[in-house]
Amino acid sequence: MIFRMELIGGIIRIFLLVIFGCSIVDTPGQKTIKAKPGQDVILPCKVTDHQSVTGVEWTREDLKEEHVLLYKNNKDDPDGQHPSYKDRVDLQDREMKDGDVSVVLKNVTPNDNGIYECRLEREIFDPTPICSIQLVVLPPGDKDERKNRGGKND
Repeated sequence: MIFRMELIGGIIRIFLLVIFGCSIVDTPGQKTIKAKPGQDVILPCKVTDHQSVTGVEWTREDLKEEHVLLYKNNKDDPDGQHPSYKDRVDLQDREMKDGDVSVVLKNVTPNDNGIYECRLEREIFDPTPICSIQLVVLPPGDKDERKNRGGKND
């Protein structure tokens, strides 16, 4: 079972790298995703206990009271959404099939750098995040970006 989960995780990393050009580096309790400006990035998160989920909230640590995405009652709730995420963020699967509460962030910029957390609503919102992901958007011309292009400078 553990081998199968590691294999699936490896396949997801390859998919993200090939399709979106971003990479995931795992650290205990948190994933780090690196991306280039302008890319669409998936912040992966999955509910494993299969209890009914009625809402999902994605936040970024430094946004204080505003959120990245709030989805409840089968629709987005724009109240309290940080203006920089308007029309740029959505759940990967609005039906949340198989516990998938991953979020897609479109057209990332260095201003999107930060630690993102996902919280669930079952009957009430649980204050404990189920996922923590650090997004690192590489500045244009960064050596990691040049390495991804074969080490060539523009």
